[in-house]
Amino acid sequence: MQILRPNIHQLGAAKNRRAPAGALEQTPTVGSAAVLGRINVTTDPMPRLDQANAAPEHSPAGDAQTTCQAKRKASRTNCARQRTLFLLCRKRICESVIVRTVLGPMNTRFFPLQSALKNSKPAFTLIELLVVIAIIAILAGMLLPALSKAKTKAQGIMCMNNGRQMSMAWRLYVDDNQEKLPASYAPGQPIEWVHGSLDFDGGNRSNWDTRDITNSILWPYCGQSAGIWKCPADKSTVKYQGKVYPRVRSISMNAWFNSTDVEGFGPGFRVYYRMSDLVDPGPTMTWLFMDEREDSINDGEMVVGMTGYPNQPNQWRIVDYPASYHNRACGLSFADGHSEIKKWTDQRTMPALRPGQQLQLNISSPNNLDMLWLMDRSTRKK
Repeated sequence: MQILRPNIHQLGAAKNRRAPAGALEQTPTVGSAAVLGRINVTTDPMPRLDQANAAPEHSPAGDAQTTCQAKRKASRTNCARQRTLFLLCRKRICESVIVRTVLGPMNTRFFPLQSALKNSKPAFTLIELLVVIAIIAILAGMLLPALSKAKTKAQGIMCMNNGRQMSMAWRLYVDDNQEKLPASYAPGQPIEWVHGSLDFDGGNRSNWDTRDITNSILWPYCGQSAGIWKCPADKSTVKYQGKVYPRVRSISMNAWFNSTDVEGFGPGFRVYYRMSDLVDPGPTMTWLFMDEREDSINDGEMVVGMTGYPNQPNQWRIVDYPASYHNRACGLSFADGHSEIKKWTDQRTMPALRPGQQLQLNISSPNNLDMLWLMDRSTRKK
């Protein structure tokens, strides 16, 4: 394809004379480009039109010589630039080849562990793993006792709630029966608050069957809820016909409430038959229900012996043992309806628990301040 290149000198002369564009001489040229009078200097380094107008006196021979020199200079510059790029690329290729052929096998040969670690996935080292396990063990050792105490405290609160509901049921029964108090112990008599006796014999249905509870005179007043008859921390069980059953009751009534045998544990002390008898120490200071130890509980009464009260501590005795499931404490409810948690201080009140075995009851315990606390809240001299 032939591209027409304008004659620079004639174009400048025509412009100065304001001649028409047809006066320009058009000369066919191959390899150059002229569009709307602009010349592509990168492909054809010829003088621009404004340069031609500024120096019309230059001869065509001088312009051609200048163009040839510029082309040679540009060619030399391009060649030097390409040579530099070639040398740089060759250098980088050589370096890469050396690293791969020399250093690669050397690293694999002399540093196999580092090479293996480089190709493996990120993971804990053995030391880091042991450190993490040690930290977890330390935290567990710090937190587990606190969590255990918190659980025991929560069970104590539930126990207090159970005692309060039982005392309310008892009071409703008293109000419905002309102020007559249920008997804590009266075998075979309908006034006894609960029948049956507990032990660890699976053949004794009173241990695992709720029939004694549902037949109680207090059952209609306690919302027909058998759960409030047992402390949640009491885990005692019995085995019957190959199955293990939880025992159904841990709560006992103060033996000085209308019992038939309590006077043998403290002659000359008050036995309460009617609500009006609770004058000393009074309803707020007389406990009504208490959780009894699983290896001490039997019938429905909890006996606090009054022998030697108050000023003969060498005669004090433990007849029945109170529970100590709540961090060495026990739940009690009182005749006025409030509940408490009592923490025991004397180790004799809390002998070691031997599951499935009964404790020896009614033993001497002189100067036991826990027994003094209970005697203060059980009854008074007539």
